[in-house]
Amino acid sequence: MQQIPLESGGNMAFEVGKITRQIRDIAKSHKIPVFLGCQINRGNQTTADKRPNRHLLRNSGEIFEVCDQLIMLYRNSVYSNDSSDRTIELIVEKNRLYGKLGTATMLCDLSTSKFLNLAR
Repeated sequence: MQQIPLESGGNMAFEVGKITRQIRDIAKSHKIPVFLGCQINRGNQTTADKRPNRHLLRNSGEIFEVCDQLIMLYRNSVYSNDSSDRTIELIVEKNRLYGKLGTATMLCDLSTSKFLNLAR
């Protein structure tokens, strides 16, 4: 999201809101899902559990207002330096479409970027 060029001299929060609304309108008119990646600030580095939350998104107010779903990713192996840990948490912060919030833990194959169900 932060790599989209903004109009010169524009207000960043306004520009992000305008662009995300345009992308959402295109997705709705073509009836296709659109996924946008967004950078978070490093505020989670100061918390005990290091998990991201919506307040760490840059220009989070605009993004949170426009999006239908907000899913944040967390990999414990980044902080534990355990290269054998292949789990990833999908933290659902907003879910306008289905309403359920929470965290799903899955396996992640980083070589193919696939998410796999955990064997139970």
